[in-house]
Amino acid sequence: MDQLVQSGLSSIEVFSYSAQLFITLRFIQAGKPQQNGCIEQYNRTMRYDCLGQRYLIIYTYHCY
Repeated sequence: MDQLVQSGLSSIEVFSYSAQLFITLRFIQAGKPQQNGCIEQYNRTMRYDCLGQRYLIIYTYHCY
C-alpha cells in the first residue's frame, strides 16, 4: 500500500487495484468523522504515542 501512496496513483487506479484484491472501498460522509470512530481513535492514539507532544503540536499547526 505504501507504493500506492508514494506513486501518486489516480483514484481510478486505486479502485482498479482494490478490485483486483477483492477489497471493498467504503466512504464516510464529508465532515462526519464520528462515522469512522474506530479509525479516528486509532489515529489519535498513534499521534499521542508515536509522535509525542512536541511533534503533535507541529503537526496540528501545519495541518490546520
